[in-house]
Amino acid sequence: MHLSYSFDSSALLLTLLALVSLDIVPTTSFRVQSVGVRGYLKCGQEPLNGTVVKLWDEDAGSISI
Repeated sequence: MHLSYSFDSSALLLTLLALVSLDIVPTTSFRVQSVGVRGYLKCGQEPLNGTVVKLWDEDAGSISI
């Protein structure tokens, strides 16, 4: 038994591109980002004990769908 299929290569390429782009966007734009830091904070030569330091990331761009 011999089966033959004919397909439009541009339609297949477009379908694969759509599937890959749907997979990439959620994983890169909605991932949880976190960082941990340990060290010493000083003002001149004096250590600043018990000081809370906030770190943040300012993203310049956004992805809208």
